[in-house]
Amino acid sequence: MRASSLKARDVRNPDGTWVLEGSAGSAEPTAHEDGWGPWPLYIKVDIYRIKYILAAMVSEDTLLAVLGNASRRRLLMLLATFGELCVCELVHAVDLPQATVSRHLAMVRQARLVEARRQGTWMYYRFARDVPSWALDIVNALQAGPAGALYREDKRRLRAMPNRPVRCCDYEKECSS
Repeated sequence: MRASSLKARDVRNPDGTWVLEGSAGSAEPTAHEDGWGPWPLYIKVDIYRIKYILAAMVSEDTLLAVLGNASRRRLLMLLATFGELCVCELVHAVDLPQATVSRHLAMVRQARLVEARRQGTWMYYRFARDVPSWALDIVNALQAGPAGALYREDKRRLRAMPNRPVRCCDYEKECSS
C-alpha cells in the first residue's frame, strides 16, 4: 500500500487524543487476505505530548538567538562550567544589575536552555536536562574565543564571591527541607 493511497480523516477523542482513521484504496472497509483485520486503520496519537516534545526541542535558531547577546553568552558559559548557580552568584559574577540578569535568564529559560528551581527565597538555574550535547559543545567552545577573556574575569569574580549561598541538596534531587 502506498501512503498516497491512504484516505484519512482526523477524529478527536474525548481524552484529547487524535485518531487517524483511513482506508486503503477504497472507501469501504475490507478485510486483508492475511487475516490481520479490516480497514479502516486506526492510529492513536497523543497530540498534546507531541506538541510538548516538539516545543521542548532546542533548535539552532533558538540557540543562536540566545547567544546573540554578550550577557547571555557569559551567563551560559558560567552555568556550563559551574553547573547550578543562584541568581545572586550570577549577578556578582557578571557585574550587572539583578533585574538585567533576571531578564536575560527569563529569555534563556523561555528558549528551554535552562531550568530553574526555587529553594526558599533563592532561585537556582542550570542547563536543562534535555539540552542537546551539540548546544553544550557550542557554549563550551565560546570560552576559548574572544568572549573567553570576559568569561575568565566572570569566573574569577564568582570564585572570589564572599558568602556564596549554601545548597541544602544536590540539584538532581528535590529538597527535603
